[in-house]
Amino acid sequence: MKLCCQQSRCCEPEDTGGAMFPLALAGEGERVKVVTMGKSKKMHERLLSMGIGVGDALDIVKCQGQGAVLVAKGMNRYALGGGMAQKIYVR
Repeated sequence: MKLCCQQSRCCEPEDTGGAMFPLALAGEGERVKVVTMGKSKKMHERLLSMGIGVGDALDIVKCQGQGAVLVAKGMNRYALGGGMAQKIYVR
C-alpha cells in the first residue's frame, strides 16, 4: 500500500483493503495502523511532533468516555482527546 503526504496534508491510501474507522472506536488491546489524519494542518503537525504519522502501528492501551484514547507506539504512550481521536482513521 502506498501512502503519500504532501504539504502537511495526508492523501487517501491507494489500496483501500480493509475497513477504516476512527481511532476513538478502537477497542482496548487492539493494534491498529494509522491510515489518515485530520485535514487540519495544525493537528497534522501536532501528531507528527509527537511521532505519530500515517502508516504507524499503534496499540490501544485504554479507552475512556467521550472518545479519549491512550495509545502506545513503541515505548512511548500518548493521550489523545476525543476530538482528535475521532479525526484519526485507522485500520
